[in-house]
Amino acid sequence: MATLFSRLNYTFTDPNSVISPLSNNVKRTLDGMPKMLEPWQAEDLATSNTGGYFVNPCANITTNIWTTSNTLVSVANNVQGSGNLTGLWTQIHTTLSYISNSSTGNTQAGDFLAHTNRISGVTSIDVSADQGVANLPHYETATQTGKALISLIYQTDGISNNAPIMGNFTSLFVANDLIVIYNTMATYANIVNNSVVITGSGGPGDPFIITSNLTYNVVNSIATTANSANSIFYERRVHDEQFFKNSSDLLIDYKKVRGIGNSGQAESYLIENFIGSNKLLSRL
Repeated sequence: MATLFSRLNYTFTDPNSVISPLSNNVKRTLDGMPKMLEPWQAEDLATSNTGGYFVNPCANITTNIWTTSNTLVSVANNVQGSGNLTGLWTQIHTTLSYISNSSTGNTQAGDFLAHTNRISGVTSIDVSADQGVANLPHYETATQTGKALISLIYQTDGISNNAPIMGNFTSLFVANDLIVIYNTMATYANIVNNSVVITGSGGPGDPFIITSNLTYNVVNSIATTANSANSIFYERRVHDEQFFKNSSDLLIDYKKVRGIGNSGQAESYLIENFIGSNKLLSRL
């Protein structure tokens, strides 16, 4: 049976009896300590089976939208369109590119997937990672910060819900909205593929010409759907990241105010007679 100690692979032969039993006093102290692990936690720890506890509820649907956007973008990139459709095809290509393979940097779908992986606990904090990523909300840091604010905000504002915690995780609650968008996009992908007409032999003087017989309304609906996906990906991620930053800043400022308010006698004398500003003295 695997144990935590067996993971350490202790193999030292101890001829001089350096390793000695714990005293009864120490053992009584240890026995009186709160239980550190549940049985299942101890078993997982002993067998190094400490991954796979969390899932990202938005991972699959985000990937599906990403893939479908790539399909549509490749078609929009090739279709010339005609008349007033040409501009819309360009718009669709640009909008979909922000979801999929944008040349302007990270994509909305990719950023959203990485964000939801972090806040769902699928991706843990990596201290060696880029500092910008390390400072973004992760499951561990977001829950800790939210828990710290629950009692503070309840006492000051009378808010008796879990929004100080859940405000970091709103991106995880939009999977159903994304499913609706994906179903629409998947339908459009079939419509677009069936609408493409290729003329020309591809030979000298007779190049391939790819056009589409889609109506203005259909093309406009594709652009609208793509914009809806972009909006959710961007707005929810930015909200969570900003909410976490605001929460962290609030706790930092709380510590500043709390420290001054609990000054001892010597500190109070120092503040009142030497270093306290008019602002602080008016509040004491």
